[in-house]
Amino acid sequence: MVAYRLITEGEHQLLRSARDRSDGPHPGEHHDTCGKAASSLCANPDAVMLCGGADIEARCGFNLQLAHSSQNPVTELPASDKGFHDVMGNAWEWAEDHYSAFPGFKVHHFYEDFSSPCFAGKHQLILGGSFISTGQLGSKFARYQFRPHFFQHASFRIVAQSVDRSIYDMARYGRDNPLQPFYKTSCMDCAPPYVGDGPCCSVHRRAVFTPTVVEGREQGQAKQDATQLAFETDDALSQYLAMHYGPAERVYGRELLAESGLLQASLDLPRTAAEQLCTWAARAGVTVPSARALDLGCAVGRSTFALAREFGEVIGIDISARFIEVATKLREHRALAYDLRVEGEITERVMATLDDDVDTARVRFVQGDACHLPHHAGAFDAVLAAGLLDCVPDPGVLLKTIASVLRPGGVALLSTSFSWDDARTPRANWLGGTLRDGEPVRGPDALAEAVAPDFTVLSEGSAPLLLASHARAFSLSLMHTVVLQRR
Repeated sequence: MVAYRLITEGEHQLLRSARDRSDGPHPGEHHDTCGKAASSLCANPDAVMLCGGADIEARCGFNLQLAHSSQNPVTELPASDKGFHDVMGNAWEWAEDHYSAFPGFKVHHFYEDFSSPCFAGKHQLILGGSFISTGQLGSKFARYQFRPHFFQHASFRIVAQSVDRSIYDMARYGRDNPLQPFYKTSCMDCAPPYVGDGPCCSVHRRAVFTPTVVEGREQGQAKQDATQLAFETDDALSQYLAMHYGPAERVYGRELLAESGLLQASLDLPRTAAEQLCTWAARAGVTVPSARALDLGCAVGRSTFALAREFGEVIGIDISARFIEVATKLREHRALAYDLRVEGEITERVMATLDDDVDTARVRFVQGDACHLPHHAGAFDAVLAAGLLDCVPDPGVLLKTIASVLRPGGVALLSTSFSWDDARTPRANWLGGTLRDGEPVRGPDALAEAVAPDFTVLSEGSAPLLLASHARAFSLSLMHTVVLQRR
């Protein structure tokens, strides 16, 4: 299904009779204006300059200049020569375009703050005037604006856009998630001045539009590359080693370790998430000692090693080459020295070590894309995807990938804070965090809807996660945790 939308400023111009377009008469389209012949082909007369409220309906067919004291029924007055009613007058028409400047715009000293403060992408154009519009308000050159809560004497015209459906993945779109194809508006890449650093909209920023299959692939790859680079830095490596391996007394300090409740529960989430998956797998009847487990987004591997306590084979996959390199070194040497950030440029050399009961022979690490696993990966009895859902270009594809590799009856544990960011995940692919028909769609509800075809929900809950930036700065997330069983 393709979403309806409002008309654009350019489309509104095309619906008008030739005499009423603001860009003037065109060759082969020259018409008398309101019953009076134009003086030359270069003339561009304006109805409100030639007619008053007493005669504008009779001469032009418009309800403008207070020709009436209220609005007419939509089809009562004549249509434009393109066949559309009420293009001029009767009621303002909302447009998709934000209010913006044309080339050559200058502020007039009589009213310096009329237009330019509204060039911020928050005011939309209203076009065509209303029955109560007089003088310049009723002019065919008029471009006025309001924020979308303005209803007085305003109307809207619905557009059903023609779309080449072959270039979209139409299987993903329906009544509750309609396709929103790209269309151009006058505010895109407009002329200055601006409120902010530049134009409110651009043909290159299409987050609100549905990408074509090719655009989606290109955007996803670009966002995935950016995400990967973000995890290849020294700071990211130090943060994740600290979260996964500690040592806790050096990372969090005595004060935090002495705390109980939420803070204490947040200190070792990679291990506790793995243990929780093991428990649910056993409850679901998975023969754990001979089973295979997959850790997607494994980072530096703590949860992967924890799964190896119970599962016969565990594969950890992460997009970061550096994370996988470090996890592999830990597998080989069981210990690794790293620089823990203390403050500013000050670091402290600490050790990341594996527990003695971890059988590293059961573990293998692979750099790869969690949404597109290698064909030789095989099937698994359990899948862990902690903190991954809001870090991939397409969470829906991730869920389908998990379903494709998880054996029937197998168990998956997902955790996420739903920290959606268009830099990582295109807005069109978010699971929640958006409005649908003006109503908020929350992440847990959107996730439950997305997994329903392939999984049964065994458990839902929350788990705290504490990530240290340095010795005195921490970020606390409350992760939504869901345990799923493959149908």
